[in-house]
Amino acid sequence: MVQPLVLAVPEAASCPATIQFKITVSTTNGNPLPFNVTTPLFRSFQQVNWLHRRLSQTFTDLAIPPLPDPPNANHVEDQDYVEQKRMQVHRFLAKVGRRTELVSDKDVRYFLSSDMSHTDAVDPRKSPVLGFLNIITPNYERGLKIYRPSETVKDNDQDEFQRRQTYILTLESHFINMFDHLKAVVKQREILGDDLSVLGDSATEALSGGYVLGAGVKIDNTERHRVLDTRVQMFGRVMDEMSFVMQRQVSLGEMKRVRWWGLGKGEIYYLGDVFQEYKGMTDSIKGVMNLRTERLGDCVNVIKQRNRKRDKTDRLKLKMAQNSADVLTAITEEEQATESVTAVQEAFTAAQQSVARELSWFEEERSRDLSKALRDYVQVTVRYERQKLETLQRALRRMREVEVGPDAHPRLLENPPKRTSSLPIGDAGPWPDEEQGDSEATSVRSAPEVMLASVFAVSPFTRLETEVGGWGARGRKAEVYSIEPLGVGLR
Repeated sequence: MVQPLVLAVPEAASCPATIQFKITVSTTNGNPLPFNVTTPLFRSFQQVNWLHRRLSQTFTDLAIPPLPDPPNANHVEDQDYVEQKRMQVHRFLAKVGRRTELVSDKDVRYFLSSDMSHTDAVDPRKSPVLGFLNIITPNYERGLKIYRPSETVKDNDQDEFQRRQTYILTLESHFINMFDHLKAVVKQREILGDDLSVLGDSATEALSGGYVLGAGVKIDNTERHRVLDTRVQMFGRVMDEMSFVMQRQVSLGEMKRVRWWGLGKGEIYYLGDVFQEYKGMTDSIKGVMNLRTERLGDCVNVIKQRNRKRDKTDRLKLKMAQNSADVLTAITEEEQATESVTAVQEAFTAAQQSVARELSWFEEERSRDLSKALRDYVQVTVRYERQKLETLQRALRRMREVEVGPDAHPRLLENPPKRTSSLPIGDAGPWPDEEQGDSEATSVRSAPEVMLASVFAVSPFTRLETEVGGWGARGRKAEVYSIEPLGVGLR
């Protein structure tokens, strides 16, 4: 009994005008490999294309997995592009290895043996001598064929078959729409990254102290403006970091220790490639369905021919004797037509079973590949969103640690005290690592807050004096600052 094979493509390398793939072959249960099958193998994309072409010509009743587009000679030096092609060829060969009908084929065994040479990858239809064989199939022959039989055919459920045709057409439309939406996500993420970078630069230019109140006329204002400048610079840097994370998410993926981590656009196009592959696989399903339609048409034609032979025999029996030569000839022709009906009926039944089998295989493969692609896509997206969240949290902690030093320059606290109040975010409440404390605790305020009369009715130093009982160590009461509307005054 033929057993399925595990075909994998762990590595790929660029060659002049093509890509070379390393293929490993193994069995699912650890049994030895079939005769004349070697591992590892090195095959070019042209040789993989040769295998796909031979399988498509041999198995017309099977849905052959689609092959990706040939490598672009202008991008074969790009490692990310080579990695994308490696994943596409890997999925194609993995599907071939899982089907025992394909594994037992002589072309597959020849492809997996050491006997195959580079000259076997030449397509004879593209040669100058046999180029006339390369006939472009019209578009109307690539779609689904609709046929309503005029005769009753055994085991023909035409309504159910048409529902399956509608399902395949709808599924194809969904794959196309999802791929277009994925490309739109990449474009919008790239625009968002650029806008974040511009926002950081604009905030640095517009909110710095030199553009608000200059150097300031009060010592307190100068220090607060410098604190604001430091925080604005932190905000500009965190916007640049967010833009950098966005650009990494948009850029193509990278290789790390011969493992695909699926970063950025590589991950999105990995999911998009799966959509594209199954959109192409619907074309193979259409071919299997069209084969069933053709068998149904042949069956109807043969039944009509048999019925005409039968009517002719009946008319001759009414006019002539049963043992006359014309009657015997008509009976013989009717029997031959009946045998043809039986043969065509069996072919139609086999084609109908092929449709059911291929649809079941299609659903199984689609569930496996899309589940893995969606899971990987969500994991990578969560990782990038977590990086953005950690970047914002780190910036928020550093902004909270900024204080005004004795030399009138903002500095970071070496051991910042634990805050007793927190900043609520949405409906989540305070940060989990901070305790909910007294809302009247003293905190450093930025310059815009100082300019608003509604922030404090009196100076925060007045509250601090009330709490500690006075400022001076010699018992002298310190001056009290209060904030008046539209300015800061000393009383």
